[in-house]
Amino acid sequence: MAVFHKIERHLEEGAMILLLIGIGVIMLLQVILRYVFMAPLSWAEEVCRYMFVWTAFLSIGYCFRLDKILAVDALYSKFPALPRRVIDVVAAIMTFGLFSFFFYRSIMIFMAIARTGQVSSALEIPMQFVYLAAPVGFGLGVVRYVQSKIIKFRASAKEGSSK
Repeated sequence: MAVFHKIERHLEEGAMILLLIGIGVIMLLQVILRYVFMAPLSWAEEVCRYMFVWTAFLSIGYCFRLDKILAVDALYSKFPALPRRVIDVVAAIMTFGLFSFFFYRSIMIFMAIARTGQVSSALEIPMQFVYLAAPVGFGLGVVRYVQSKIIKFRASAKEGSSK
């Protein structure tokens, strides 16, 4: 159970670290091969681009898990407690709905690309693997958002019962 908990806690973080290290290593290798040995890799930019796309989509769930989402709260902080709670609930419902919609639409796009059989230009890998980043990212985003709201709700319930 501890292994599962550790994987669940560091899934996006670990994957993004590996992807970013991969981008750095491949780009360093590309620079060395291109400018020192005059023999550039034909696939390096494509691989790095796809790794970056995966990193961007994985960051959605990671940001939700850490509760590090961009927010403009200049007006929000001026409201009393009750209206802020109402705004929080409405914002939570809208965010959940929006990311659920993105998840659904990204699955539709993924399936459409899979049906075409399109392959990438340099690597000739199926493009569906690249497009899979969107449903995985948005799916993890929905899951992590729900997790963060449950954690916040439990914390506020504990805080309320201890008063």
